[in-house]
Amino acid sequence: VCASCYEVKLAAAGFAAACSPHKLALSLALPRAVFCCIFPVERDAELKIYLTASAEERASRRYKELLEKGEDVSLPALVEQVRARDERDMSRDASPLRPAEDAIVLDTSEMSIQEVTDTVLNILAVKGIK
Repeated sequence: VCASCYEVKLAAAGFAAACSPHKLALSLALPRAVFCCIFPVERDAELKIYLTASAEERASRRYKELLEKGEDVSLPALVEQVRARDERDMSRDASPLRPAEDAIVLDTSEMSIQEVTDTVLNILAVKGIK
């Protein structure tokens, strides 16, 4: 879903609302600007975790992915692209990118995938969510 296409978001939100009887206690949605606008039914979720990382770390992760695919990329250019995307997404009029007010913000900049997984599982255990 194009984050800047408000009409598309509204249609997707209607679809998500229609599915509300089937919502789960915990949902994971990776695309940016998904939760608060596209899945408004998740506003009632028992737990909301907003995963984030510094622009430099996200660019570094993307840089490694692209190098593994054999692409010729520039890390400084990727950092600038990530920063520009963040600015654009956080400052748009329709559903700007931001964590839900009651979300736990988890900065994964210095964490491995296993550490992120363990942290989320620990939060679930502490909250008593299965």
